[in-house]
Amino acid sequence: MHLSKTEENYLKAIYKIAERKNKSASTNTIAMYMGTAPASVTDMLKRLAGKQMINYERYKGVTLTTIGGREATQLIRRHRLWEVFLASRLRFSWEAVHDIAEELEHIKSEELVNRLDAYLDYPKFDPHGDPIPNRASEFRDSKAFLQAQKRILFYIGDPRPLKFITIASFAVSCLPILVIFPSVIKISCCVPLKVLLASMT
Repeated sequence: MHLSKTEENYLKAIYKIAERKNKSASTNTIAMYMGTAPASVTDMLKRLAGKQMINYERYKGVTLTTIGGREATQLIRRHRLWEVFLASRLRFSWEAVHDIAEELEHIKSEELVNRLDAYLDYPKFDPHGDPIPNRASEFRDSKAFLQAQKRILFYIGDPRPLKFITIASFAVSCLPILVIFPSVIKISCCVPLKVLLASMT
């Protein structure tokens, strides 16, 4: 079924909100995420429900259907694979890849994405440390990622080797100011950086 770029972005937003809150996504939360009015969100939700992408009942929140969940996960897959390509092959900076990948993620050629995945040697994480789902919409190393999420660190002074995993809820402008050493990750900026996720090796 054909989906517009806007419809795909809504599915991705619902997926990320539900993933973060571990529950259905409310209209107001989606509106805040998308930067639009609740009335516009309601119209879009009705459209997506008509395409069987979401379960929507007014005042009771929104969840993705099996089909909608796959669409959202594959969109995330394309986005994160393009981020890896842009950073590792074209040498775009860490903070620049997201906006470019936002455009490239809507290219829907399954063969292209599968070849891109193989070309990059099937990466498990994107440049920001977020896990990349495979062609079956499964996360390759979700167990390790969930374990890493339990380690919320704002400053690490432990002399043991550190394996950097991911940053979440960050201000992109802060990223270049991070000072990363072989055994220590230190935040040297004053702008908000809510969560630093890491895993000790």
